Amino acid sequence: MVKGVEVEGGLRVLSNDDALDVIRAYRHLARGDKTDGKTKALARTERLISKVLAEDWSSRKLRTYVSELGKRGSS
Repeated sequence: MVKGVEVEGGLRVLSNDDALDVIRAYRHLARGDKTDGKTKALARTERLISKVLAEDWSSRKLRTYVSELGKRGSS
């Protein structure tokens, strides 16, 4: 998150608030991840960051997505 993600138009980084929401998403994902080092949760989180930046998600959209992750138990 700190380094940013290369997307069309250059390097982009998350805002502080969005970064906190991504951390919440990782926590939801990690709860259901039985792999060593939570590798599946980490990979899904990295894909989420790329998608959020590439598609220019609003903070509200990201917050809603993370809330839904929590509701469905990260399956």
